[in-house]
Amino acid sequence: MSTSAVLADLAALGPAFALSTGPVDAAAVPLARLVAEPALLRDRVAHGRERLGTGEDRVAASWLHGAWTARLVAPVLGAAALHGVLLLLAEGDLRWRGPEHGGWWTDGPRVVASPRPDEVAREVLGPLGALVDALRAVTGVSEPLLWGEVVATVVKVGRVVERTDPARCEAVRDLVGGLLAVRPLAGVQGGPPEHRRRTCCLAYRVPGGHTCRDCPLGAYRAGADVRRGRRAP
Repeated sequence: MSTSAVLADLAALGPAFALSTGPVDAAAVPLARLVAEPALLRDRVAHGRERLGTGEDRVAASWLHGAWTARLVAPVLGAAALHGVLLLLAEGDLRWRGPEHGGWWTDGPRVVASPRPDEVAREVLGPLGALVDALRAVTGVSEPLLWGEVVATVVKVGRVVERTDPARCEAVRDLVGGLLAVRPLAGVQGGPPEHRRRTCCLAYRVPGGHTCRDCPLGAYRAGADVRRGRRAP
């Protein structure tokens, strides 16, 4: 299958799986700038604080990292799980357009056959590792928190792919398990079958926020919500 056909098939699964190509958007920010220019990253975090209505840099950093992660993990993992190909992104000009404008953009992505879990991990952990280091330097947000988001995203994307093609469930689970065994993802989250997280993405600290279904704070938050007469999300 050609690269364009793989990308089109992935985009049909939803916005998180879509990867932008073609003429570069002038507003798209190169990954290299995001990780090398603290002032630019601080501006992005400040925008996140304003959008979320929070005064906490670490909450905004977690939200921003979650968007980066979902839009990077989904197409790479989806291509490997559904089509048995490695979608090469890390070697190209990777730029962030924002989730409302198509997520990540890259010039001339290509695919190679029969990816191993460590190869899939390389394509996502390289860029995300640089972003984790940059966010920690600017905001002081916890490193396990950020890698926990990556692990949770890998698990969630795997489940979406399983529902898309139930015949590939075993292969998808093997791939997800292989990814979760690669450092720095190994040990960040509980093992199968539940994959309950050991870290919290801080979504509950956003005004009107909540805990996720796999959050380690879920039981506590559920009790607090029940006492207030509300059902936990």
